[in-house]
Amino acid sequence: MKSTTKLISVDIAFLYQLAGMTVDDETPADLQTKAFSAYRAAHKAVAADYGKRASARKADGSSAYRLEAIAGLAEPRDGAKVFALWFSSAEDFSRDTRVELTALCGRCIFDAAYDHGISSYFMGARQVRRLETEEWADIL
Repeated sequence: MKSTTKLISVDIAFLYQLAGMTVDDETPADLQTKAFSAYRAAHKAVAADYGKRASARKADGSSAYRLEAIAGLAEPRDGAKVFALWFSSAEDFSRDTRVELTALCGRCIFDAAYDHGISSYFMGARQVRRLETEEWADIL
């Protein structure tokens, strides 16, 4: 489960970035509380329809997964959660805060993935992460 460990490390690296961040009048503690709340909500939503979505991804056979496939559609245990997707629809953040958090998320996820040896690149506004087939076999 080498990949799972790497991907969880990406999450942790991002949360450490949040720990020192202030947006609008939100304190780092406020941001972390909301982040974990979004994290739990996403886990529940993902677990609810994982089987259907996993089948669709396997049928596709693609080696490059969009962020939605890794974060919103991946099995909860794989650790690859991309906070930008959740913040972009979180109602308890102001619009300006969501924009700022989304930009931060993209940069931090990219940096953390790179630091942990996960090959990533940006394609337009979306980040696409490439993982070796054998690594995904362990996760899926």
